[in-house]
Amino acid sequence: LDRFGKGLRSSARDALIADSTEAQYRGKAFGFHRSLDSIGAVIGPLIALLLLYYLDKNHWDLDASYRMIFLIAFIPAIISVLLLLFFVTEKAGERKDDLKFRLSDFSRDFKIFLLISVVFAIGNSSNAFLILRANDIFGNFGGVPSIITSTFGSFVVVAVVILTYVIYNITYSLFSMPAGMLSDRIGRRNVMIGGFLIFSIVYLGFAITNAGYLVWILFAIYGFYIAMTDGVSKAYAVDLVPADKRGTAIGLYYTATGLMALAASIIAGLLWDLAGASAPFLFGSAMALVAAVMLVMLLPARNHIN
Repeated sequence: LDRFGKGLRSSARDALIADSTEAQYRGKAFGFHRSLDSIGAVIGPLIALLLLYYLDKNHWDLDASYRMIFLIAFIPAIISVLLLLFFVTEKAGERKDDLKFRLSDFSRDFKIFLLISVVFAIGNSSNAFLILRANDIFGNFGGVPSIITSTFGSFVVVAVVILTYVIYNITYSLFSMPAGMLSDRIGRRNVMIGGFLIFSIVYLGFAITNAGYLVWILFAIYGFYIAMTDGVSKAYAVDLVPADKRGTAIGLYYTATGLMALAASIIAGLLWDLAGASAPFLFGSAMALVAAVMLVMLLPARNHIN
């Protein structure tokens, strides 16, 4: 149900951002949005971590603590809906009675961009595998600071998961807007190539390292990949289609990459079970390299901006 809601809102939200922004500032706008989103992804988990610590000290069990945190998380969600209803307006567009979808309506460059996104997504499994790998390394080789183990006690595993998530979101929030602005200046393609290469290096690092301290560094670097691809990819998709196709184009992008993300996680799970914990990360690293090469070879250096 959560993913269904995300699917409904994401395409419409990104089309709304595109329609509200001049073309030359589109990367900056998407980067600003992703920056604010990831700031929330830093503050929220930290609040949850503090609540877990407080509830643990007051002898709440883990199940009851989780229920309380989910209940509190309901409040900002309601506030967001009210803000959207009463304070956000959109430009009136041409109303169409026939909602026909034809892939032939989209440019060659958009189709190639979509293909490259699918290739990358096949190797981009759920972040849960990164967390599982981190716990695997921490459990076998150490690397969790003593202050965390002593402070959180029985909650230490939950604390480590939250803190690693927070670390990469800090990097993500700091660099999303600069990455978007850079894409306005040097082109979306060039920034995304850098992001794919960083992803490849990070996944290779998770595949070969057994050093706990490197896990924290890799999560921080992982935030650079997100910053250089998440908002920039949406801006790129919008640049490659006419204004009246923006919502459809972004929806098609989310559908294609979402289906491949599901397949990627299945593949990663099978590789983990059959070939070991390093295998899914080696596969993801290789697919990111392939996608980067495809960007270089198949799309123009300076994307056309509608």
